[in-house]
Amino acid sequence: MAAEFLPVVADWFRETYGQPTYPQLHGWQAISEGHHTLIVALARSGKTLAAFLWALDHLYRLGLDGPLEERVLRRRPAAPLGRLPGPAAEESLMSVRTKRVYDPRSPGDGTRVLVMRLWPRGIRKSHVDAWLKELGAEIPLIRAWKTGALTSWPEFRRRYLAGLKKPVAQAQFRELKALAKKSGVTLLCACPEESRCHRGLLKRLLA
Repeated sequence: MAAEFLPVVADWFRETYGQPTYPQLHGWQAISEGHHTLIVALARSGKTLAAFLWALDHLYRLGLDGPLEERVLRRRPAAPLGRLPGPAAEESLMSVRTKRVYDPRSPGDGTRVLVMRLWPRGIRKSHVDAWLKELGAEIPLIRAWKTGALTSWPEFRRRYLAGLKKPVAQAQFRELKALAKKSGVTLLCACPEESRCHRGLLKRLLA
């Protein structure tokens, strides 16, 4: 897909619709460049989804920063969890957890996935089931964050999500999503707090 959507949005589109249509490709390009865009095309050409998909991607990015209630003026009431459609939906809510990599293994962890670029000191290989290093924050970014050269969490989030657009990262994200659906996953990183760690962003992308 020519436009740079979040991996979870791009994967959903590919799995649902396959390849984008001509109006979608050119419409997304114009929208991404900040132009006021009018798409004129035949019926069933996907022109409506061309606009909505970009809006949904934008809302998803806002949601990674926190509840959307503070950003959306009008919204339909959210359905209670008890009304979710069947046990599969409830299972999906439980399929992703996060921990510090130094925390002990527990029975409900599922597949323990390390999402760091560098292997953490003092951790044995038996402590981790899979290592998807391309889903870790890129080294210059994590160094800037840890040294205080970068202090804005929204900027960290923006740069981290930009790194996920690379093909090798998208491939590992699809692998992670498959593991989450199959057995559930626990995302592991050395950062003390999930709320200021990329593993929290990954958790939201998979939810």
